[in-house]
Amino acid sequence: MLTRHHPEATAASGLFNLIRQYAIWLVLVTVLLASMLLSLLAGYPQLSLADLYLSLVSDTPSIQQSIQKPIQQLVLTELRFPRLIAGLLTGAAMGCAGFLLQRLSQNPLTSPSTLGVTQGSALALVLVFILGIEMSPVMRFSAALIGALFAGGLLLVLMLANRQRNDTSTLILLGALMASFFAALTTSMLLLEQHAINAIRFWLSGSLAFVPAELLPVLALICLSCFALSYLMLPGINLVTTGEAKASSLGISPLRVYLVVLILILLLTGASVAVTGPILFTGLVVPHLARLLVGVKASAHLSASLLLGAIMMTLADGLTRWVAPETPVSPSIPMAIIGAPWFMWLVYQRYRT
Repeated sequence: MLTRHHPEATAASGLFNLIRQYAIWLVLVTVLLASMLLSLLAGYPQLSLADLYLSLVSDTPSIQQSIQKPIQQLVLTELRFPRLIAGLLTGAAMGCAGFLLQRLSQNPLTSPSTLGVTQGSALALVLVFILGIEMSPVMRFSAALIGALFAGGLLLVLMLANRQRNDTSTLILLGALMASFFAALTTSMLLLEQHAINAIRFWLSGSLAFVPAELLPVLALICLSCFALSYLMLPGINLVTTGEAKASSLGISPLRVYLVVLILILLLTGASVAVTGPILFTGLVVPHLARLLVGVKASAHLSASLLLGAIMMTLADGLTRWVAPETPVSPSIPMAIIGAPWFMWLVYQRYRT
């Protein structure tokens, strides 16, 4: 029996979906702006909107302003603004890296941290620090990228070995073992060099505090370039995930897609770890939540992952400084509180089906 579709009902449904999509994007942008404002004002010393306005419109205080105004403006320009920019870029970077991994592997359990890439970057940076090598911006990014490259090389071998069997469960297990191995090596090196623990403990816990301003231009260049390339790679990723034979017949090399996407993941992860340290679970939670909000369309999914990554990083950082303004708390703590149960729930849902 044929079902008759009423044009009015179809049009109403389409209009409702369109309004819903616009509402979701509006809410995401609004929450992003609110989290940015919180990140600028929260912490010690607590700042007001007037302080923020004065720092934006004037570099020098007027005679009527109190003696505290220059200090507050200095806090904003030298500490809060670099911290905000670093949070936005690294959050979006981890969201993008997680999106690329989950999209290509078609598994919501994959992320740079669950597959050991984040831990590989951290291991390389700790090794450079213990060896006493000067941590210039170039050395910092280079060490993180080399560590990510080493972990990514192993990851590529695992991805290529499993792509014919379409068995991502083995990939997840081996990635978790890699992450544990790299984390154990990092801990062992720090135990042998006790002085290093206090010197880099904030960075090791994953922190946006004391982000060197000279790192931000390099971070922005890497992240923005990778974001643009990620959008350009979406057609190739979609073809490869629908079938490598189909992609090859249309002139798309699956191996080239794997290599380019993996390089993007390594660049995004290495750059983020070089600046903030290993903040886990962002790349796991963000793409999954983005898919729930905007659906599976690749361009919308990627855009939402970028926005949500920036939101979660700046919001976590701002909330921790608002709750405990005089006690430095890593944003990785709320991320782990959210991410660990989320990961367990994803594992349960996957293996229940």
